[in-house]
Amino acid sequence: MNDKEETPDQSSYSDKYKGEALNAYRAFDEALKINPEDGFVMKILKVTGRVLGITVAIILSPFVALGLFFAFIAAG
Repeated sequence: MNDKEETPDQSSYSDKYKGEALNAYRAFDEALKINPEDGFVMKILKVTGRVLGITVAIILSPFVALGLFFAFIAAG
């Protein structure tokens, strides 16, 4: 067996966490979806929440990339 091949456990873990991340994003998106019956203030709050969410994701992305980099180094 080649060391580069994924075992069934590894693929199921990655599928599990990918599914959890997708569910978290969908919940975030659903909570901040602008509805026609929302008032003006609620629309402003939802847009602000979406902008803050995107900003936090951009700020955290280098740290996630570094963590993955070190994880691959440690695994290798």
